[in-house]
Formats: sequence, C-alpha cells, structure tokens
Amino acid sequence: DYITIDEIFEMGLHEYLDGLQSRMNEVGAKIFETFFALQPVA
Repeated sequence: DYITIDEIFEMGLHEYLDGLQSRMNEVGAKIFETFFALQPVA
C-alpha cells in the first residue's frame, strides 16, 4: 500500500503513525511466531 504526504496530513500524522506502529507490531509478532517461537513436540 502506498500513501502520499497529502493523505497523511489529511488523516493526521498521529493517526497515521499509530496505524503504522500497529502494522509493524503485527509483522514483528508474525516473524517471531515463524522463526523464534518454540513449538511443543507431540
């Protein structure tokens, strides 16, 4: 997804950064789950 500076200012910088941080947290969680989380051995 792409966004322009004008769109960021229309929605508000704080709101944009809040959403960006949430998406980055989701990415970090998925990376952790995929590569670092220990899975129980059945």
